[in-house]
Amino acid sequence: MDRWITVSLGFVSGGILGNLYDRLGFDKLPGVPPELTHSVRDWILFVWPEIQLQIFNPWPNFNIADSLLVTGAIMLVVHAVVWQEHPESTKGVA
Repeated sequence: MDRWITVSLGFVSGGILGNLYDRLGFDKLPGVPPELTHSVRDWILFVWPEIQLQIFNPWPNFNIADSLLVTGAIMLVVHAVVWQEHPESTKGVA
């Protein structure tokens, strides 16, 4: 397995674990400050008061887990489309 696959699967796994952490509510354990008790912690949130349409205000937000999942999935697709087996990697295979 090459490094590209390893990194992309690491991104996907990290995104899965991050979303699992968010959904299970580990942030609601005793002793956690109230400002950290959200179901999903936002990483990027765009708010434009000039835009009156509710569908665009606030703009869809992203967190690190979602960004890792999307990046890992794109990397897997790119690898599947671009990857070609090199002849030297098949030597010694019966």
